[in-house]
Amino acid sequence: MLGEMLLNKKKISLNITKSISRYTDKYYEEVEIWDDEFLRAYCKHNQQVYLKLTKDNIDGRYDDDIKKIAEELILLSSNSFNNLNFAIQLSKSQNNYILKALEALKNYNEGNKEEAFNQLSNFMVERRSHINHYLINKTFGILLYEKRRYVEAIDFLTIAVEKKAIDIEVYKILKDIYSILGMVDEYKVIDDIINIIGEA
Repeated sequence: MLGEMLLNKKKISLNITKSISRYTDKYYEEVEIWDDEFLRAYCKHNQQVYLKLTKDNIDGRYDDDIKKIAEELILLSSNSFNNLNFAIQLSKSQNNYILKALEALKNYNEGNKEEAFNQLSNFMVERRSHINHYLINKTFGILLYEKRRYVEAIDFLTIAVEKKAIDIEVYKILKDIYSILGMVDEYKVIDDIINIIGEA
């Protein structure tokens, strides 16, 4: 029930039928929805808009729109391991700042966890701040958890569940961390969330 309500709220906040000329009003509303089927449809729609604008951009008048749509496509599609190759390819063509993190995600997905950890660590140091991206935060949080760097892991995993409120895997890891660190109140809250999601 809670999960369904969250998804419906997030779906409403993104309007897939925006016209091309007004499309970029929602620029940078990265991961407003987490229904995978809707996300795929939204990315497909964005790809079509991107291809149309690229084709019609003979005089360069759509340069800014193309860049904005490409950036949103990169951010949205890279939140699934299934779309990483597409996101990396587009990121390379746009010389996008997130490319290093996407390559780290690819390494993680291929089982190269140590390389992924080093790449994500370097990416975070270069940025000097957290990035508002579900899969990057989830992956780096899991890697920190596996290295028993629990306090650091909490920050990244918390951002991940803020972006995808129904990721039970992240909640279970947070629950384990809170148990290890003796954070009783936080443990109880996460346990309640897990029970609610389990019933949804």
